[in-house]
Amino acid sequence: MTYQAHEWGAKYPNPALDWPIVTDGVHLIAEKECCALRSYPDPISRGDPWTNGWGETDGVVPGQVWSQEYADARLCADLTVRTAKVLAMCSRHPTQNELAALVSLSYNIGLRRDADLKRKVTAGGLYHSSVLRLHNEGKTNEAARAFLLLNRARDQNGQLVEVNGLTARRAAESALYLKLADGEHWHMPQIVEAAPKLAASPTMQTGVVVVATGALAAAVPALEPDTLAQISELFTRFGIQPLWALAGLLIVAGAIILYRRVRQHNDGRA
Repeated sequence: MTYQAHEWGAKYPNPALDWPIVTDGVHLIAEKECCALRSYPDPISRGDPWTNGWGETDGVVPGQVWSQEYADARLCADLTVRTAKVLAMCSRHPTQNELAALVSLSYNIGLRRDADLKRKVTAGGLYHSSVLRLHNEGKTNEAARAFLLLNRARDQNGQLVEVNGLTARRAAESALYLKLADGEHWHMPQIVEAAPKLAASPTMQTGVVVVATGALAAAVPALEPDTLAQISELFTRFGIQPLWALAGLLIVAGAIILYRRVRQHNDGRA
């Protein structure tokens, strides 16, 4: 669907309103959402949710027309309520710029969506995000990187796909999250540490476990028959079949690799 120029509103909302977050945050949301004065469909699904004003979806239906004043007032009211809820989620009080970035993120991904197995709904929103978890743990750099992971949406077939617009938005929110207040400065180190040794990588460590398990499996056929019989008898005495024991080791090793890789991913590491 194509929209005429007159259906779009101002570049930024009225600055005289009582905004709950810093101007950079308001402008970031305004630039990424843009102001529509006539409702439009989701660009990925081509249908619900319909959007109007500055990215508002609550109660919006096809063909709805708003004034600029109403669109600005809706955004200000939404951000006021949203900011209070974001602050309630933060066990570590955010700076003004951190708060603005978190509010912008929540404006796009939602505040909280709990898992519902019956409806096949997965947990989501800021509350369940790695961004908030890492922020509350005081891991500022990791939290900033975690913004960049939230750049996918479901297409018409229900498949998650990366969206260029979301990638750009997450980068802007990450930069705002790290932005210092006026008058503050980064003190750049003149000696840069080398990358961590490969042996310290969790993936490498768990890989060693898998290799060792594989080596054990390869060595078993080379054992003497009497030795194999003794090992088999030992497992059987505890009600464990030798084949199951080997399979169990491989499953545990694989599970460790997956767990550590997921943790790396959630912490904003590649």
